[in-house]
Amino acid sequence: ARRAIGIAMPTNDDKSKFGVDDVAAALGPDTEVTALGVREESELSLPLRDWAAYYRGEAVTVTHRNRATRRIVRPRRGRKRRKQTKAEEEKEEDGDGDGDGDGDAEVEADAADATEVLLNLVSLEYSCTPLSRRVAAPALVRELDWIDHAWPTILKRQGHEAALGLEGAEGGGDALGQAKPDLSRSEEGEDGIMAAAATPEEEGEKENLNAAATRNATRNAAAADNAKGRFSTHYPRVQNYCLMSPQHSYTDFHVDFGGTAVWYHVLRGRKTFFMAPPTDANLRALGAWSNALGLEGGGGFLPHSLPPRSVVKFDVREGETLLLPSGWLHAVYTPVDSLVFGGNFFFDAAADVQLRVGDWEEAFDVPRRLRCPFFPHIHWYAAMRFAQRLRRRLRNGAASSDDACEVGAAELKNMKALHARLERSLVEARGDKLGFVAATPECVSQPRVFLRQLGLLMAALEARARR
Repeated sequence: ARRAIGIAMPTNDDKSKFGVDDVAAALGPDTEVTALGVREESELSLPLRDWAAYYRGEAVTVTHRNRATRRIVRPRRGRKRRKQTKAEEEKEEDGDGDGDGDGDAEVEADAADATEVLLNLVSLEYSCTPLSRRVAAPALVRELDWIDHAWPTILKRQGHEAALGLEGAEGGGDALGQAKPDLSRSEEGEDGIMAAAATPEEEGEKENLNAAATRNATRNAAAADNAKGRFSTHYPRVQNYCLMSPQHSYTDFHVDFGGTAVWYHVLRGRKTFFMAPPTDANLRALGAWSNALGLEGGGGFLPHSLPPRSVVKFDVREGETLLLPSGWLHAVYTPVDSLVFGGNFFFDAAADVQLRVGDWEEAFDVPRRLRCPFFPHIHWYAAMRFAQRLRRRLRNGAASSDDACEVGAAELKNMKALHARLERSLVEARGDKLGFVAATPECVSQPRVFLRQLGLLMAALEARARR
């Protein structure tokens, strides 16, 4: 089944199931992670070594965001009998043990002084780690994702280098010294279509935008993000997540940042989803419900505030993969200990809902640290890539066998919505709360000209389709 959808998952040499301890070994046991308290809705930090111990039912020390520490253990009803170490097994075989799990007794004694807290780890992004080479998203996701196909390759490379701590990562763009393509300055040719010189992408290769042209704007956004407590790495680092959820974990209703779609593979365990479509009414209800959670009496159970039969239940079992549509409201329950790999992605046919969720996040004051990094930037880069695809499509004609330049009706409709939004942001700059004007790439020196040309390209494609 994995081969059929082009997904890859990690395995062990001894054919045993890849587990939490393997994640800690792959990423480094000292790697600091943040887990969420399921009932108290707090964020607690601890190294992966301690997370693996907590997952096994051992007591560990965690750190709150205010730097206070405390001793916790996972709830007893979710704990399993601890697997004996090799030394304990040898001791028992030699007759020195009582065969009744001395180690378990020690763990129970240690846990007696700890507070029972149910934690859920759902935000471990593992790009730029050895684990990223062992996991691959479904082929469909890799074909669509803007981060892979629209975001400048050189900036993503800089992000990888920065994450790995390589020397000269900040100056990588200058060292390459590539020419700066200006996508807004070109002459209009036949049918009012841009007749710009062919770029490497138009020759069938992906174009690398020069970091010198985008570095300043990107760094300004990075500095702003860092000031708000987010580590920025030159690109939206949201493609690869590992989720480790003890039994009975629950994540309440939410929308993934920026209205992104999600791929979700259950390597071990099972997940139960409760999902609702991102209609305007449902998003308003979610916002009002979220704001009421902190008030006395809370917000209740969200489905009670949605239209009848809005919510569907869906089980994702071990070995199965879910593609969660863009912007869908969802809650997730974990009936058994689970290990999941997944990631977020943007794509052309979801541009409209991505923008609507971006507006929703702004309207309901979603904290910046919980939003998608570089949200306005990637929409600009997607518009630039779409213009290149349209030029190739119009140049090659209907006889083209290149799937990369084929444009479907849903893509065109959504990209027209993005085009309209970018144009409106230039006209109504004061109302541009999502920051599209500030995020305009420097390689688009005349954004109004570029957008006018993009509009002409879309109109030309529609005219050709009507012939």
